[in-house]
Amino acid sequence: MVSGNLQFARRVWEQIQEAPRGCAGCGCWLFVKRWLCSDCEQLLLHLVGAGPVSVVEPLGRIHRVWSWGEDGSEQVSSLLDSLKGCPPAWAMQPWSRVLAERIVTPVLAKRGTAGSWTVVPAPPRPPREFDHAHILARQVAENLGMAFYPKLTRPSAPPQRQLTKQERAGIRLSLCRGARAPKGQILFVDDVLTTGATAVAAWRALGEPNDFLIAVLAYRLRR
Repeated sequence: MVSGNLQFARRVWEQIQEAPRGCAGCGCWLFVKRWLCSDCEQLLLHLVGAGPVSVVEPLGRIHRVWSWGEDGSEQVSSLLDSLKGCPPAWAMQPWSRVLAERIVTPVLAKRGTAGSWTVVPAPPRPPREFDHAHILARQVAENLGMAFYPKLTRPSAPPQRQLTKQERAGIRLSLCRGARAPKGQILFVDDVLTTGATAVAAWRALGEPNDFLIAVLAYRLRR
């Protein structure tokens, strides 16, 4: 009975996702299966890669689609907010493709490495099994033909936006019970990076690998 109810609820949710909806950027009415209207999508594509280069110590450069806080940050903010939680996979696909093809691929080409990387997503907060970062990272792995390793976990804690900078710096992640850190090169994927504390915690939990790249949709600039 419970299984039947879950299947029914899933079908209803899928139908809701297919229904006409407002653009996640400007709110205009959409009658096709899209998350953004053409104008908002083109604006965000125009902003890809813009903004200053930023680094996270001791990991190095942040490879990001957008710098959140530059021009167009209102549209970036609206998109990211709409993708929080567990959005439909098709809503994330255009941006996971941009992250994979326009941001990560050129970096790997310069390094002369491609096929030996493992994609590791930022872990969701309990009790979720997966979330938007998981969906994004899985799609990036599929686009790049890389292994996908969602085996990091985090303790129950308030959302990071409720924590001070000092509290964020103290974040700890660990591997799921029975999991071992993958060998070789790691591509850590998250939706938003602010202080870099989650990325550093992931690097430590994975044994501080020598090759550890950070790839995110947006880096939130400090003011």
